Amino acid sequence: MKLYINGCSFTAGEAYKFRPFWPSFFEQEHEIVQNDSYPGCSNHRIIRRTIDFINMQDNPEELVYVVQLTNCERSEWYDGDKDIWIGSLRDLANFDDKWRDRPWASNAGHHNDAKPYEDLQKQYFSVAYKHQSLEKSMLSTMEQVILLQSVFKQNNIDKYVIIPMSETADPRNYTPNNSNATYYNEMLNTIDLTHFTDDVISKIAKGLEVSMDNAHPNRAGHETIYRYILNVLKERTYD
Repeated sequence: MKLYINGCSFTAGEAYKFRPFWPSFFEQEHEIVQNDSYPGCSNHRIIRRTIDFINMQDNPEELVYVVQLTNCERSEWYDGDKDIWIGSLRDLANFDDKWRDRPWASNAGHHNDAKPYEDLQKQYFSVAYKHQSLEKSMLSTMEQVILLQSVFKQNNIDKYVIIPMSETADPRNYTPNNSNATYYNEMLNTIDLTHFTDDVISKIAKGLEVSMDNAHPNRAGHETIYRYILNVLKERTYD
């Protein structure tokens, strides 16, 4: 198989500290054309970069896509002056990894380049957090998924799976407020849920975390996730 993969640290390996992570196991027998996963990123970034990748391919329908959804409360915003997307990881500014290609990037790393944005991000978070809700965040994630599936359809891509990080990242497991239930359910019905995995990553790797204080999968956890996803792809004859 030729694979495209995207997700957060549950796919990127938590800043690459815990190798091998589950995409690494795929590399043993399959080709990963690109892994755009990035620690701390949002669903907006995951789906934006997946669509960017598709738009750059001559034959995107020839690949298999594995897209991992993350915490729906994360977001991102665009700085036109710096020409960079900046992820909002609570009150931290999390630059998209393409920041390294910008002429203003230093050799001192992410922390140094993001430092001027720390106060701005804290101000943004202090205001946005008061006006945000889990329901709004989940609805935003669903809009992003609908957009992604529309792009898949336009490009004749039918070999893909979407795997949520946890139940809180899974729109199937969210119960909306009564006032929004009709709208929410209409959106949920618009999503092709047949492309979602039955289980979420946190359930697949339950008991195989790095530690009590770190819910990321350890090596055994990543291998278990790999075997689960591989079986899903084989069952769907994507291999």
